[in-house]
Amino acid sequence: MEIDDPEIVLGDDEARREQPEQQEQPEVSTDEAAAVEEPASPEENGGSDRHEDLATPSEMAMEEFRQAASTQLESGESASPSSDPTTDGEFSLLVVLQPDNVRHHVTVTSETTLGALRGMLCSDLQLDAKLVSFPDLRGAREAGQNEAELPLSAYGLYGNSESECVLEAFVARPPVTSDYVMPDRIQVEIYNGDLIVVEIDKFTGHKPYLGGFKHRKTQQLFHHASTQTQTQELVTRSLQTNRESGTQMTRCDLKLDNSCDRHVSARPYFDSYQLDSLREDAVLLLQRHWRGFRARLYVFNIREQRRRVAFLAAVEEQENETEDANHQRREVNRRMHPKTVSDFEVLYNELDKWRQVEGRKVREQRDLSPSERQQALDAILAKETKLLQTIDRLKLTATDSNRKQRVESMLQFMARPKQWQMSDGGVKEVHTPFTVRAKELMDLHHGLRTPLGSVDERLDMLLHVKWTVQEFDCALTRELVELIDREADMLSRGRKEKSLEGLRKRLTNLFLQFIETPEFNPEAAALKHAQTQRIREQLRSTMPGYEAEETIKRIKSHKGVQAVLIVNQEGVPIYSSTSDEEFALDHAALISQLAAKAKSTIRTLDPANDMTFLRIRSKKHEIMIAPGTADEIIVGLPAPLLTTALVVVCCVSLKKHDAAAESRASKARRHRATTQVRKDKRRAAVQTKRRRLMSADEPPLTGRDIGELVQILADTTNASAAKHQARFEVLKEIRVLLATHERDYDVVEQIIESGIVPVMVTLLNSASPLASATRTGGEVYREILWCLTNIASGQYEHTKLVLPAVPRLLQFLEGANHSLAEHAAWVLGNIAADCEEFRQQLIANGAVVPLVKQLSNPSEKELAKTSAWALSNLARGFETPAKPFVDAGIVPVVVKGLTQPSSAATFSEDIVVEVAWLLSFLTAREEEYLKLMLENGLVELLLPYFSTNNELLLTPILRVFGNICCGSPDHHTDAWQMPYIRRLLTADSVFLPKLREFLQPAVAAEQKSLASEAAWVISNLAALDAQVVALLMQAQLLPLLGQQFHDGSFEVRREVAFALTNIALTSAAHLEQVMALDVLKGFLQLLTAADVAIVGNSLRFIENVLRVAPRGVAIVEGNEGIDALETVQFESGEEHLSKWAAALVNEFYGENYGVNSPPNAGGAPVGFGADLSAMEGVQVPLGANGAAPQAAAAPGPGGRGRGAHMTTPAWKK
Repeated sequence: MEIDDPEIVLGDDEARREQPEQQEQPEVSTDEAAAVEEPASPEENGGSDRHEDLATPSEMAMEEFRQAASTQLESGESASPSSDPTTDGEFSLLVVLQPDNVRHHVTVTSETTLGALRGMLCSDLQLDAKLVSFPDLRGAREAGQNEAELPLSAYGLYGNSESECVLEAFVARPPVTSDYVMPDRIQVEIYNGDLIVVEIDKFTGHKPYLGGFKHRKTQQLFHHASTQTQTQELVTRSLQTNRESGTQMTRCDLKLDNSCDRHVSARPYFDSYQLDSLREDAVLLLQRHWRGFRARLYVFNIREQRRRVAFLAAVEEQENETEDANHQRREVNRRMHPKTVSDFEVLYNELDKWRQVEGRKVREQRDLSPSERQQALDAILAKETKLLQTIDRLKLTATDSNRKQRVESMLQFMARPKQWQMSDGGVKEVHTPFTVRAKELMDLHHGLRTPLGSVDERLDMLLHVKWTVQEFDCALTRELVELIDREADMLSRGRKEKSLEGLRKRLTNLFLQFIETPEFNPEAAALKHAQTQRIREQLRSTMPGYEAEETIKRIKSHKGVQAVLIVNQEGVPIYSSTSDEEFALDHAALISQLAAKAKSTIRTLDPANDMTFLRIRSKKHEIMIAPGTADEIIVGLPAPLLTTALVVVCCVSLKKHDAAAESRASKARRHRATTQVRKDKRRAAVQTKRRRLMSADEPPLTGRDIGELVQILADTTNASAAKHQARFEVLKEIRVLLATHERDYDVVEQIIESGIVPVMVTLLNSASPLASATRTGGEVYREILWCLTNIASGQYEHTKLVLPAVPRLLQFLEGANHSLAEHAAWVLGNIAADCEEFRQQLIANGAVVPLVKQLSNPSEKELAKTSAWALSNLARGFETPAKPFVDAGIVPVVVKGLTQPSSAATFSEDIVVEVAWLLSFLTAREEEYLKLMLENGLVELLLPYFSTNNELLLTPILRVFGNICCGSPDHHTDAWQMPYIRRLLTADSVFLPKLREFLQPAVAAEQKSLASEAAWVISNLAALDAQVVALLMQAQLLPLLGQQFHDGSFEVRREVAFALTNIALTSAAHLEQVMALDVLKGFLQLLTAADVAIVGNSLRFIENVLRVAPRGVAIVEGNEGIDALETVQFESGEEHLSKWAAALVNEFYGENYGVNSPPNAGGAPVGFGADLSAMEGVQVPLGANGAAPQAAAAPGPGGRGRGAHMTTPAWKK
């Protein structure tokens, strides 16, 4: 019996003809069936609903039978069973067993009961009678009758030759158990196609489950056949006979089929001797083949070994070639695209080698003249400069690339899933709410950085970012929302992509800052913790614990150390014994940087130094750097400055491999050269202090230790002449040491720290120190003052030690000894040049009066020159008033000394230089004293000296003239100033011709300071009225200003920019003339400068162009002015500049973009007549209605704004 297709429609004749054979159902045991509950009756299971729902073919057939029976009953044509010819006849009944749709034919009569039918099915199919039910046979059972006793005719089932009767039965599922129940009998098909029934002898014991499979429908478990079925003894086919009968051959009374018989013939017979011979021959043959096989195997092994060695050698050679090629490619790539510090170190080392080789080649060419050799060296220097610039550009590129990579790694780390260790040893990746949040933030950051295809995509991304940051309310999120709204507004107006680069960059950086904040992204805290743990593990692996503990204990034993902080070289705290985490984080990076700089300084001074011990002391700090192991530096910071001392352990290597000695030496030479250049610049820029150098006939040094020299000089127990002479020689030796080691700051600091200054001050205050028959006290005073002069030219701490000697210095200054007075003035000048604090102390002690008195005696030229220099140092600074100098009588002294023609009372040119610097400082502040000096003929006195070619004199005179021409803080010029200004601008004056000379390209290229000073003076003049500007235009200064604005240095361009802005603000006509010089693009470029003043001035010029110039809005846009303004708006660190630029963008390129006629186009331009604040010549911009913005620049500390370069040294070249 087979399972039919469920879609076959019963009743079809063809389907009935092609009815498949039956298939027996596995038998269920009685014990198991007893545990199965009897299926519910159709009435209990909602039979009517089930009958309506199940539209099977059997149901349809039964419904037809019922309708036919009811029709016959209604018509009264029903007959008794005895009269029906088919009543007692047998007929075939097709029973369809559900739910497997199994068909089974049984032969029944109409009187066969339902119980008998169930018994037939159970007998044939080995089923349990309790599991079989007939859901279609309902409703016919009368009350009180048993369903199993009713005949089939009661249900309308009669034999009919025309159609086959079909009945549907339902077989309930027995409870599923884990043990497989095999049926008692199965049908087996044998070789001839017959089916036989095989009785199954079931196994009654318990069989363990060792594998198998599960039936999908019955959920029964089947054991694995090869491991848990009954084994069978295997026999060969040769032992199986062809016939099952006992006789296998025919005989007279038996005929058998012999067509399949085999004929077996006897084989040759061997006797024992022959068999032994055959065996011996076989053994010899086997031995011969075996020995041959062994020999061939031996040779094959040798050949294979040689082949293997050759193959490995070839593979190794190929790998070496590949590795060499890869190494060469990596080396080339790291030079073309350097990324790490070591890559740039390689570039610097190779550049240094190239410079040495090229320089050696030039020096070895004997046939070159000195000028040609110098030209060749200059060419090498120029090429090296270009290469260094290229390396700097590569550094910027590498820094940007490394930053992007670092940011991406950080985002990936925060967004990674958590890894949980499972009980089975595996690892499960799980996303937590924090990692999901980090993943969302990372995707938003990528979206902000990725250029999107359309505006809608970008707006959608901005909207998502805005929703994300608006969950929190703080300054950062508010700024992010403001920038997002700004970009969305600009996108809706169709702005160019290039003009949005600055805004998008700032938006991305702020959003990255948002991601790195633990309050907004909890995974950021986990990131910092992971970094700390990783560095801590690295520290533990590289530094033995006992050494760290011993070092910490040793440094903690110092007085003032209260806590310990261990920091790596990146500034990340590894360990802290204090609970103040904020303090540790704030100072860890600072101390680690200081340690790195200390190490670099030591390597620069001495590359071979292993740094046994180092102490760094400054004004308020004292830092001890002691050696740790070969890989650590330990820095201790006692607590005079901070509340908690620090000990920093930086994991940086001090002892490198010998192979890096050449690289380290090259780096040290490069650092020394850089340091020397920096020192030279500092010395050229800060020459307000002077040192006295030793002469050629100085005594040689004895080589004694400085401590010994101080001990001898401070010893006052013996007052003999020999002792005085020894102390005097020690004093001279100390003076020679200070002069010899002018640039060796360590030696000078060691001398000063030895306590020599108090000893010298004590000797200076004595009446006649170290006097003898051949030596006066003046010689000793001169040596002491010489030493104090050099000591006061040092740092703040060194100069402060000399302050106790000021009263004695003033006594020398008022004395009759001009030599000692000059030395005293020199010491006072060095003290005054240090800081404002010392200047106020000197003025309070009355140092101005004696210095003015010495200046009034020009016969002593050196004394008068030194006194003027000291006075100029006393007058410098923004807080020094001019009143003490005027009260001391400086005005008549200057008038007398500057009066022409020359006389005995006239200053020499060297003295005039210092006096001019003094006047530049005195005229830069109070108007009262400026007016006093002008009334005493200051302009007439200085004009004759202005015709000189001495740059040292021209620079301070330009400062004085610039102060005279400068306006007041409210940008107006008093009436009393104008006559003096017009005197400078008269036709017979050399003032304008000299300004024109300073701006000539040839002169400006050689004397940049004069060109910048001249441009500053012109900017002050251009800030006056239109008549003064007209005089400047008549002098043809505007073309020179334009040329210097394009070709001059930045220092010159800075001052020229102020002059051009002031000229352009005079009127619309002047603006047109300035615009004709093609300077707009230059002003837009100056918006990116780091100088706040020049950015403000450029914004004022651009605003004037936007408001006054015809088509100014379009001109600015055509020169990419919108991008420049937005750069200031979004990237400037000054709030007032950012708001100013934003106001201009919103007004001229906002909703009314395209309107070329500004509101005040017909009115007066924005100029100095408006109510603006001053910031060293920078005006605060006006808004759209002429009102000043809310955040205005604070006025500069220079009072009236004069003396923009008052800190420039007096001896500038």
